[in-house]
Amino acid sequence: MRKVLFIAFIGLAVFGGCAKSSVKSQNETSKKYLEAWLQLYHTDAKETPLGAYVLADIPGSGKKVGDAATNPYVRAYYTVMTLDGDVTATNVDLLAQRVGLFDESGYYGPEVWLRSTVLSGIDESLSQMNVGGERTVLVPGWLATTDRYSTRDEYFNNVTNGSEKIYHLNVVEAIPDIVKWEADSVCAYVGRNYPSKSLSDSLKLGYYYIRTREPVDTAAFPADSTFKINYIGRLLNGDVFDTTIRDTAEFYGLSRSATYKPQTIKCGDEYTDYTMGGSSNLIDGFSYALYHMRPGESCSVVFISKYGYTENGKGSKIKGYTPLRFDIEIVNE
Repeated sequence: MRKVLFIAFIGLAVFGGCAKSSVKSQNETSKKYLEAWLQLYHTDAKETPLGAYVLADIPGSGKKVGDAATNPYVRAYYTVMTLDGDVTATNVDLLAQRVGLFDESGYYGPEVWLRSTVLSGIDESLSQMNVGGERTVLVPGWLATTDRYSTRDEYFNNVTNGSEKIYHLNVVEAIPDIVKWEADSVCAYVGRNYPSKSLSDSLKLGYYYIRTREPVDTAAFPADSTFKINYIGRLLNGDVFDTTIRDTAEFYGLSRSATYKPQTIKCGDEYTDYTMGGSSNLIDGFSYALYHMRPGESCSVVFISKYGYTENGKGSKIKGYTPLRFDIEIVNE
């Protein structure tokens, strides 16, 4: 990482030199500890160019992931362990259940990562792997950073306070274009679940509106009018993350303290003006569906994360870059 520093006082330069010396000293102590640990448990470990340690490697048969410029996103499983072997985090459901980390309200399955946001020691391994491959890598504290430097010495001399962890990685996909990948995923999902639909049926890129019950009136709701709905929000793997229906909520283990009842929609001039239960904080894909609904109608909408929770996700169930499906029914109450 290239940095240009304008230093006004000699004293600051001296202080900076002391700080760097302290960082290096801490990392030298950590490195000696890791080398001793490796001599005890993994004498066959292979050191990477940046100074991580590969403990196990199963080559994949797919394409090489390569650098972040080639494939800025990956979809992967992961497990995080301490050097004592304790699992502290994983997105593998069976393992989470086995070690007592399973959370019914969480998401388990491969996640999409923007590689510039993952730790440098992990991204280095990702760049060396093939799709379908698995790797167990010990990432030292000086590589447990999202900063990027060019050489191992720069990491060693500039990064501290990170903690060494063991990561098991399984690369499912390497993704050069996240919007295209999501749009293709949504299109494939619609094709499997609604075979009468085609790509031309999308209302806009990555957005499908499927009418599941015909309306009783084809006229649009006037601005400022209201109607009530029930809905179910799902991931494309079928997991339900939100609903107004108590039986559905109980079946999928959602909050028992929430109030489950039809919600009131107030219409506006534009779909961005629609509100639900007095709140205007609706995601784009949901309010766009409400705008297209007619009296008595039911629909399903499937859309990419651009119209949902984007790269940020929401809570523990909806990760970044997650396409969503909503089943919406207008009800009389």
